[in-house]
Amino acid sequence: MKHLGIYLAAVIFVVQLILLPHVGMSWDEPSSFFIGRVNLKFWMTGNRAYLNDIKNKKLFADSPFPYIYGEDIYPPFQFLVSSAISYVFAEKLHLTDVITAHHAGELIIAAFGIWAMYGLAVEVGLTSAVAAGVTVIYSLYPTIADQMRSDAKDVPLMSGRCLPGGKNAGRLQCGAMELYLP
Repeated sequence: MKHLGIYLAAVIFVVQLILLPHVGMSWDEPSSFFIGRVNLKFWMTGNRAYLNDIKNKKLFADSPFPYIYGEDIYPPFQFLVSSAISYVFAEKLHLTDVITAHHAGELIIAAFGIWAMYGLAVEVGLTSAVAAGVTVIYSLYPTIADQMRSDAKDVPLMSGRCLPGGKNAGRLQCGAMELYLP
């Protein structure tokens, strides 16, 4: 049972990966993609102009999406990972389209989040079986299941509402869904 969290994350990753070609873009994904590309270009070239002059269309003429303002207020890590995966698998290796590859990057991060949720559930004292159940419930919760492949920056916000502890010790609550713990 030591590696059950990894197995759960892998299974959910594979199921979500199969669904990716059927997923469109959310309303804010073009700007998320662009901010990831800004950071990727900086890390690939070391040129600070990519970070300091993001409205310069000449710098980003080769970007699959034009600049859309707004996502630069969020930490760029998730956007960078998704853009790097998209750059490698869609633009360099031509294995899939840009959006599907971008979503695959988000799924990689989500898989680590699922593994972490299992670890947190075990850490608060749940048995492996109950922790696995909590993890599956968490990963199937509609907001989590949907956004782990299309808007991963919102998953940590939602996850904060799904963690037990403090005044909610003894129950796990995800939105309106509650699970009472022993």
